[in-house]
Amino acid sequence: FQYLFLSRCLAVPVAIVLAYTFRTYWALAGGILTQKTIQVALSYRMQSFRPRFSIAGIRTLMDFSKWVALQNMISGLSLRAPAFVLGRFTDVTALGLFNVSHEFASMATTELRAPVRKALFPGFAKWASDLGKLRTVLLETYGLLAVIGLPIPVLLGLMAPLLVRVFLGQDWLPAIPVMRILALYGVLQALGTSAPVVYMAINRLRLTTMLSALHLALLVPLLLWGVSRFGAMGAAWALTITAFVMLWADVILVSRVLTVRPSTFLRYMI
Repeated sequence: FQYLFLSRCLAVPVAIVLAYTFRTYWALAGGILTQKTIQVALSYRMQSFRPRFSIAGIRTLMDFSKWVALQNMISGLSLRAPAFVLGRFTDVTALGLFNVSHEFASMATTELRAPVRKALFPGFAKWASDLGKLRTVLLETYGLLAVIGLPIPVLLGLMAPLLVRVFLGQDWLPAIPVMRILALYGVLQALGTSAPVVYMAINRLRLTTMLSALHLALLVPLLLWGVSRFGAMGAAWALTITAFVMLWADVILVSRVLTVRPSTFLRYMI
């Protein structure tokens, strides 16, 4: 928490000052560079361990890392696909409306769920050999994350007009319909099972890669169709429909891996 929080607290003011001073998007690059520099400094201060070069475990490392690299590449394409398609078929206004709306809608995942999932991984890895314990912990954390994450996108959908006027101003009012669609997308994301963390803990990263490939295969055709017809709103619906399908695939797959009924996740969420 300190590592992530302190680097953001120190980097954001730098980015804001640069933006007001120079009035250019290079302020974002300056903020990112500042954040990474602070994180490097904090990493040396907070952790005394200093690794040394060795290739003794190279084969094991590469066997694990190849799936991580492939999954990250596919996930990166999925993340940037809306911007690529919007940039190709629409104008900068539609792209800006979508990006801002997507940032708000993804807040529950990026600011709450993602840090919690990072903290869960050591526990999942500890119980990787005990399927019963792993199943129990996953279900309990699923219910907790749903309770934490669901209110944010729901409130976003209900309060979109107010949020846009207060934080963005009158020029961004066209983003309200897009934001409301993406609020539903945020709800579906908040109901995710954290299964990728489990697959990593039990060394079955191939499953995560398969899910990412399915997500990309569903998303791209929907984006091409939706953006060509409806612009930014089409992109929002493409993400939402893909998230709905992937939620079902996520629940079904992890249920088979951990031998639990899919309906159990609904019970823990309630």
